[in-house]
Amino acid sequence: MTTAQSPHSGSASGPAPKRKAWLTRHAIVARAVDIARSEGLTAVTMRRLAHDLHTSPMSLYRHVSDRQQLLLQLSTPLDRAR
Repeated sequence: MTTAQSPHSGSASGPAPKRKAWLTRHAIVARAVDIARSEGLTAVTMRRLAHDLHTSPMSLYRHVSDRQQLLLQLSTPLDRAR
């Protein structure tokens, strides 16, 4: 580590990337609910969500572990719509 680099400044190639503050579990689930209601559960994919939320699919995994967990979280909002 150089003297100009602190332990929290990221790698030697530059600062650590900033998190997208607006990208939350709630925002992901809300968009997934919208897709499921309009197009069905098969349309709810990580790639589709990432595209709609203007982010990368991998960034979604900071908030949900996988698609199955996401679908389980959808069951409550979808049940309320009935």
